[in-house]
Amino acid sequence: MKYRVMILSCLLFGCTESTSTNDGALNDPFDLVSGPDLIQLSLADIPAKLMPLYTQSYASRTYNAPLFEMDDAILADTATTGTETSGTNTQETGVDEADRIKVHQDHLYLARQSEGSIDIYQLQGARHAKRGQLVIGEQPLEGLYINNGHLTALSGATAFGMYHWGMPEIIFDDVAVGGYVVQPTDIQINHYDLGKPDQPTEQSQLSFDGQLLSSRMIKGELIMAMSYNPVLPDLRYYPTSEADLAYNKTIIANTPLGAWLPTYSINGVVQGNYLNPEGCYATGYNGAYPTIISLVKVSFDNTPTISSNCFIGEAETLYASTESAYLATTQFNYSAADNWAADITTDVHKFNLGDLSYRGSAAVPGQLPDYSSMRPFALSEHNDVLRMVTYTGVSADSPASIHALTEVMGSLQRISSLPNSTYPDPIGKEGERIYAIRMLGDRGYVVTFRATDPLYVLDLTDPLAMRVSGELEITGFSDYLHIINDRYLLGVGYDAIVDSEGDFRGALTQGVKLSVFDVADPTNPIEVDSKLIGKRGTSTEVSSDHHAFAALP
Repeated sequence: MKYRVMILSCLLFGCTESTSTNDGALNDPFDLVSGPDLIQLSLADIPAKLMPLYTQSYASRTYNAPLFEMDDAILADTATTGTETSGTNTQETGVDEADRIKVHQDHLYLARQSEGSIDIYQLQGARHAKRGQLVIGEQPLEGLYINNGHLTALSGATAFGMYHWGMPEIIFDDVAVGGYVVQPTDIQINHYDLGKPDQPTEQSQLSFDGQLLSSRMIKGELIMAMSYNPVLPDLRYYPTSEADLAYNKTIIANTPLGAWLPTYSINGVVQGNYLNPEGCYATGYNGAYPTIISLVKVSFDNTPTISSNCFIGEAETLYASTESAYLATTQFNYSAADNWAADITTDVHKFNLGDLSYRGSAAVPGQLPDYSSMRPFALSEHNDVLRMVTYTGVSADSPASIHALTEVMGSLQRISSLPNSTYPDPIGKEGERIYAIRMLGDRGYVVTFRATDPLYVLDLTDPLAMRVSGELEITGFSDYLHIINDRYLLGVGYDAIVDSEGDFRGALTQGVKLSVFDVADPTNPIEVDSKLIGKRGTSTEVSSDHHAFAALP
């Protein structure tokens, strides 16, 4: 078998060295575990929902240790895959993802992220020639899309750049709490016609208040998950006294509704707020910062049009199939009265991509994987069932769990989990962490690691009876899995040896390792080939970004 693999960006060469506690089998389709469904609010209700986060002490809203109570009367008063040309390595077929490099016909478009520009190259066999450059603006480029002869560029702030360290530490019960200042940010979209590939013609420019969580391009429409934090001038973002709280209540009571809502513009003309006119939904959110999460769809016709839905809460991961979008976030529910121990669950909210209607929510035990690049791979939709892998901790008998969720009677319900009493085999061993996840169709793969690499093959054929089919234990670990076909699975990761000195992770990495697994017999996966590149200290960008991987059959 010949299979050529390209690992881009740093390449491989030249690199420097919730609410539910039911974990058993849920095999009766009516034995359901409900989730934290969202409650719909009108736009006028949004300030009332966000206001408590400005009128409690910072420590109170962070650690759930109430210090002050707000006046209910104040609340009442203020309630007024990829395309045929892009070439991007994506998680799902038909769901394109933003990338630094996109290819259209014989032209390559390279985003200079920090410079806010796009270099244009014409490919000529093994050679290339630079043909031009597009200057987008001063904001960093987040990624490119190509669809139906058009180039779309996204630039602006991500959710990881929305705060700036700027406040002194606040001491609360001998705990130092660092301060952040919320800054106004925006996302810019530039849409070009590639009729002349060397000289793209700008057709439209859009700008949205907020920060980009993630995006997808599906059936020619841009899907964006965004967060927005209202920035109210003169507000005291870290109230620590009754006087601060009273001051904030006065500011808020005199702030018009429009100041709370994010706006957007088309070709420089402000269109108003981009929230669903029917209102937003709300969770039982009690985070440190008031956040509006929006799912926005942009259709690029002669004049761009948008549709959206929103909720007040948190989101850290976007997963999308061709029919649905899911927003998920891990909740660390700390209690100051319980030795700061956290009850960890993951909330997931489902939306239909056709009209962006809200379909339901669920909470499952455990947390999303540690690395943000891996989190979307922890979710996979197949035959209207969402499969979701969570990490349950190094001290758990099974470090990984998988849950099946589906729409039942108008809400999202968890219908089964693995391991369970019927299929108790653990996914991973005590002390291990999740390093890679991949699910496709009726098959799933999970890699856990501490000193050796157990690869687990999951049978997902029956969502009510998911099970571990087989496992393989080898040295090292894969942190990216690529499904070649029904028989072969490629793992990209690192070789490792056991750390006799007691290293935290239990092993020392020795170089980048490519492994080919034969999974034709899911009960007996076999490593049929491997290649070690470099030594200890060698790294690959694929470990943190699957877009750095390309497979050429």
